[in-house]
Amino acid sequence: MRLALLASALAGRRIDVAFADAGTPSWTDRLTVFLDPDLAPREQIQAIAVQSGLLRAGSLDPVIAAALARHFEVTARYLAIEGRRVLLANDVPLPTAVLALARTLDHETDSPAASLALAEGRGPVELAPSVFGQIRPRDLRQPPSTGHPVRSDQEASECVALPPRELNELVSDVL
Repeated sequence: MRLALLASALAGRRIDVAFADAGTPSWTDRLTVFLDPDLAPREQIQAIAVQSGLLRAGSLDPVIAAALARHFEVTARYLAIEGRRVLLANDVPLPTAVLALARTLDHETDSPAASLALAEGRGPVELAPSVFGQIRPRDLRQPPSTGHPVRSDQEASECVALPPRELNELVSDVL
């Protein structure tokens, strides 16, 4: 419950959290963030922050997902670039342990499209930390298999807002 509240606060809309099979990198289908149950609590928070941040920023919208579905290497490069960008750009105050993941940003971009263009290029890109998880473009383009109905625009716009103090308390409770 607390992890879902954290994910929702960071995504700006209701997001569920579920555990994937052990050893499976974290990912999202747009409605649920799936976590590796073997992650330490701090790593769970980091994974939730990245995956929820991607959702909040529109980094997994259909046009981006379609472009990523064609190239595995571009997807990994995009996650490294865009994952760091969304952590820094998120207007929700993030814990230091999460922000530390973004401090190694080699390339600055200002949008998912700019991150995609950079990921499609040939220049060097530092790999994302494993806690960033993965992006599964084909799972994003298909209806989730979790049985959740697709949320309406109104539901998606109803942000779960937590004041910074409450967000920090929530993170402390999870840790």
